[in-house]
Amino acid sequence: PDLAIPGSSKLDVIEKDDAKKMLEDFEPKGRLHSIWTLNTPYIVGICNCDTQECQPIRCDLSWGTTSCFKSEYFATTDYDKCSGCLECRSLCSFGAIKYSPHYEKCTVDLIKCTGCGICRSVCPEDAISLRVRTEHPVAKNLWKF
Repeated sequence: PDLAIPGSSKLDVIEKDDAKKMLEDFEPKGRLHSIWTLNTPYIVGICNCDTQECQPIRCDLSWGTTSCFKSEYFATTDYDKCSGCLECRSLCSFGAIKYSPHYEKCTVDLIKCTGCGICRSVCPEDAISLRVRTEHPVAKNLWKF
């Protein structure tokens, strides 16, 4: 279909598989995926930026505003699989990855984790997974940054 917004130029249309590939390519670069609805039933925008670029996330982290919420998931580490390579820690924009020099392993701080899943994309051991936030007794009440 020919998509256009009144008063603007025509929009590019991409196929579902191409969009998924683009999102997968963004993750190892630390890009966060968010969908903006502005409290409407429609998608207003899809953003793929990092915390240095994203004004709403920066405001939430710096001033405690509530323009963004954590995702419905949180990350967790399989301690037996973790090699302690620190790849996940290098991409976490929220400081949620903790490293134990004694054990040479990484863990995820449940309180700081936003559930973006970016850490999973660079783990060479596949040691990080996402869990459903509402199924954890502590995480189910942690929705704000």
